[in-house]
Amino acid sequence: TKTHRELVEFTAKLIAFRRANPVLKLPRFYTEKELLWFDADGQLANWHDSMPGLGCAILTDHGTASLCLLFNPSESPLRYQLPDTLQARSWQVAIDTSMTLSPRRSDRSNPLTALVSRSLRVLVEDIEA
Repeated sequence: TKTHRELVEFTAKLIAFRRANPVLKLPRFYTEKELLWFDADGQLANWHDSMPGLGCAILTDHGTASLCLLFNPSESPLRYQLPDTLQARSWQVAIDTSMTLSPRRSDRSNPLTALVSRSLRVLVEDIEA
Protein backbone atom coordinates (compact mmCIF):
# COMPACT_ATOMS: atom_id res chain seq x y z
CA THR A 1 0.00 0.00 0.00
CA LYS A 2 1.01 3.65 -0.32
CA THR A 3 1.39 4.02 3.47
CA HIS A 4 3.75 1.06 3.70
CA ARG A 5 5.80 2.29 0.74
CA GLU A 6 6.16 5.74 2.33
CA LEU A 7 7.24 4.18 5.63
CA VAL A 8 9.84 2.00 3.89
CA GLU A 9 11.17 5.02 1.95
CA PHE A 10 11.33 7.18 5.08
CA THR A 11 13.12 4.42 7.00
CA ALA A 12 15.61 3.98 4.16
CA LYS A 13 16.34 7.73 4.26
CA LEU A 14 16.91 7.57 8.03
CA ILE A 15 19.34 4.69 7.59
CA ALA A 16 21.18 6.60 4.85
CA PHE A 17 21.37 9.69 7.10
CA ARG A 18 22.88 7.65 9.92
CA ARG A 19 25.43 6.01 7.63
CA ALA A 20 26.44 9.34 6.09
CA ASN A 21 26.81 11.23 9.37
CA PRO A 22 30.23 10.86 11.05
CA VAL A 23 28.88 12.01 14.42
CA LEU A 24 26.62 8.95 14.52
CA LYS A 25 29.37 6.50 13.58
CA LEU A 26 31.79 6.98 16.47
CA PRO A 27 33.14 3.64 17.75
CA ARG A 28 32.63 4.73 21.37
CA PHE A 29 30.09 6.29 23.71
CA TYR A 30 29.78 10.07 23.79
CA THR A 31 31.47 11.91 26.65
CA GLU A 32 29.75 14.42 28.93
CA LYS A 33 31.52 17.23 27.05
CA GLU A 34 30.00 16.06 23.76
CA LEU A 35 26.37 16.02 24.94
CA LEU A 36 24.26 19.00 25.94
CA TRP A 37 20.74 18.24 27.19
CA PHE A 38 18.32 21.17 27.38
CA ASP A 39 14.63 22.01 27.70
CA ALA A 40 12.45 23.91 25.22
CA ASP A 41 13.50 27.23 26.81
CA GLY A 42 17.16 26.54 26.10
CA GLN A 43 18.01 25.92 29.74
CA LEU A 44 19.98 22.93 30.96
CA ALA A 45 17.67 19.96 31.41
CA ASN A 46 16.42 19.50 34.96
CA TRP A 47 15.85 15.78 35.25
CA HIS A 48 13.79 16.24 38.44
CA ASP A 49 11.08 18.42 36.84
CA SER A 50 8.74 17.52 34.03
CA MET A 51 9.65 19.19 30.75
CA PRO A 52 7.28 19.69 27.82
CA GLY A 53 10.14 18.99 25.42
CA LEU A 54 13.72 17.88 25.42
CA GLY A 55 16.68 18.75 23.23
CA CYS A 56 20.07 17.15 22.90
CA ALA A 57 23.07 18.53 21.06
CA ILE A 58 25.87 16.19 20.05
CA LEU A 59 28.84 18.52 19.84
CA THR A 60 31.98 17.80 17.88
CA ASP A 61 35.39 19.38 17.83
CA HIS A 62 36.99 17.36 15.08
CA GLY A 63 35.84 19.13 11.94
CA THR A 64 32.50 17.40 11.51
CA ALA A 65 29.06 18.95 11.85
CA SER A 66 27.35 18.79 15.21
CA LEU A 67 23.79 17.51 15.55
CA CYS A 68 20.87 18.84 17.53
CA LEU A 69 17.85 16.65 18.28
CA LEU A 70 14.58 18.28 19.33
CA PHE A 71 11.81 16.10 20.77
CA ASN A 72 8.20 17.14 21.28
CA PRO A 73 6.35 14.37 23.12
CA SER A 74 3.44 16.64 24.08
CA GLU A 75 0.02 16.97 22.51
CA SER A 76 0.61 20.63 21.58
CA PRO A 77 3.02 22.39 19.21
CA LEU A 78 6.26 23.39 20.91
CA ARG A 79 8.73 26.10 19.95
CA TYR A 80 12.36 25.65 20.98
CA GLN A 81 14.94 28.20 22.04
CA LEU A 82 18.46 26.88 21.63
CA PRO A 83 20.94 27.32 24.49
CA ASP A 84 23.23 30.34 24.18
CA THR A 85 26.19 28.12 23.29
CA LEU A 86 24.34 26.85 20.18
CA GLN A 87 22.72 30.05 18.93
CA ALA A 88 25.75 31.36 17.03
CA ARG A 89 25.88 28.21 14.90
CA SER A 90 24.05 27.83 11.61
CA TRP A 91 21.60 24.89 11.54
CA GLN A 92 19.76 23.05 8.80
CA VAL A 93 16.83 20.68 9.18
CA ALA A 94 17.94 17.17 8.26
CA ILE A 95 14.98 15.16 9.58
CA ASP A 96 11.50 16.21 10.60
CA THR A 97 9.11 13.39 11.40
CA SER A 98 6.12 15.68 10.92
CA MET A 99 7.00 16.13 7.25
CA THR A 100 6.44 12.92 5.32
CA LEU A 101 9.51 11.88 3.35
CA SER A 102 11.31 15.19 3.78
CA PRO A 103 14.65 14.56 5.47
CA ARG A 104 15.90 17.71 3.68
CA ARG A 105 13.57 20.68 3.86
CA SER A 106 13.68 23.23 1.11
CA ASP A 107 12.99 26.04 3.62
CA ARG A 108 16.07 25.96 5.85
CA SER A 109 15.81 29.56 6.95
CA ASN A 110 14.19 28.88 10.32
CA PRO A 111 14.86 25.42 11.74
CA LEU A 112 13.28 26.43 15.05
CA THR A 113 9.71 26.83 13.86
CA ALA A 114 7.30 25.10 16.22
CA LEU A 115 7.46 21.33 16.31
CA VAL A 116 4.09 19.70 15.88
CA SER A 117 2.89 17.37 18.61
CA ARG A 118 4.68 14.07 19.02
CA SER A 119 7.48 14.80 16.57
CA LEU A 120 11.25 14.82 16.27
CA ARG A 121 13.44 17.26 14.38
CA VAL A 122 17.14 16.69 13.76
CA LEU A 123 19.28 19.71 12.95
CA VAL A 124 22.72 19.48 11.38
CA GLU A 125 25.25 22.22 11.82
CA ASP A 126 26.11 23.95 8.58
CA ILE A 127 29.87 24.17 9.03
CA GLU A 128 30.27 25.90 5.67
CA ALA A 129 28.06 28.86 6.65
